Amino acid sequence: MASATGMGADIVSERCMVPPQAASKRQADTGVKREVRIMVWLLKCRGSTPAVGAVQALHARSAFGCSRIKKFCQSKEEPIMRGARKIAGLMLCLLLGAGSAGAASVETYAGLCDASAGFALGANHFVVVDNEHNVLTLYKTGQARPVRVFPLHAFLGTDEDDDSDLEAAAVVGDRVYIVSSHGRTSGGKEKGRRHRFFAVDIDPARLSVSPVGKPYKKLQRDLLATPALDDLRLKAAAKLPPEQRDGFNIEGLAAADSGLLIGFRNPLVGGKAILVPLDNPAAVIKGKTARFGAPILIDLGGRGIRGIERVGKEYVIAAGPVADDGTFALYRWSGASTDAPVAFGTDAIAGMKPEGLFELPGTTAVRILSDDGDVRYGERVCKDVPAARKQFRNVVVTP
Repeated sequence: MASATGMGADIVSERCMVPPQAASKRQADTGVKREVRIMVWLLKCRGSTPAVGAVQALHARSAFGCSRIKKFCQSKEEPIMRGARKIAGLMLCLLLGAGSAGAASVETYAGLCDASAGFALGANHFVVVDNEHNVLTLYKTGQARPVRVFPLHAFLGTDEDDDSDLEAAAVVGDRVYIVSSHGRTSGGKEKGRRHRFFAVDIDPARLSVSPVGKPYKKLQRDLLATPALDDLRLKAAAKLPPEQRDGFNIEGLAAADSGLLIGFRNPLVGGKAILVPLDNPAAVIKGKTARFGAPILIDLGGRGIRGIERVGKEYVIAAGPVADDGTFALYRWSGASTDAPVAFGTDAIAGMKPEGLFELPGTTAVRILSDDGDVRYGERVCKDVPAARKQFRNVVVTP
């Protein structure tokens, strides 16, 4: 896992987001916001990795924006703290820094808010799927700003400013399958552009992502027409808004021994989350009707699936509420329908909304992406601020 020390300050300092009230009134930079800026500076300049994660999570949840860490760290003359404030800050640094050296630390990347899925592109780069735009965004680890963007609207057959609510991705060799939610809008309207299942081929050496085959638009139809899935009540779910109780919402996709696993955020069945095996993904992107295996129900504490990734022979699951209110959790799962998932990593995702996750090449570590579209910055949420101010958080954990 990349340490926040050394690279963390660069990540956050490249992405300074100051709330409107602080930007327009310098004197507004007081109180709790100022204290958080000071604490983050202290922790960054002294390299306390566990403390950095804790304070970054605090200031992200409180919508204080990012601190001017780079300026403070580079300036020897900055009279940041005096007297009691300095002592208090140093004590906090020591207390928080007493955690284990391997504790997860939050990183912040720029350019988008709604990180819904992702996948590695070699050892040092990764691609993020954004559910508000039909693009794939390439990042270099430790570099806040995107390296490049891969537009998908032409391939998906949508307008440039439309979105298909892309929600999940699964890597199989050098191919990545991506699926949209297949749900209605929040207002209950049916939108054909939200029905997409497709694939891209990746070349890590060239940092390239190339669409392959054809986008498939009938995945939901095939699900509803499969008798073995009738007990899931998907036909009724498809008529409801995605976050309404018993609505229809796909948000997970993972590799399996034979094909893929499709994970549902909504509906639940008896309080359990749904996984449906897709047996022929390679044929589907050639236009063939999708074939499904027997569904699997897993107990995630009344949560739905927000993301799922195969790690070795097992799975890591990001679970969350079917609507907006509720808690998130991470689980390890063997993949066997008879085995119960085991929760882990609660502290690592404190204050985050984990939706995307992917294995880091050559390791058993997983990068967790937070969908920060609804994080507030002043009077507006992240998805509504100018593009130059958008950002999302992520953290690397080892199951």
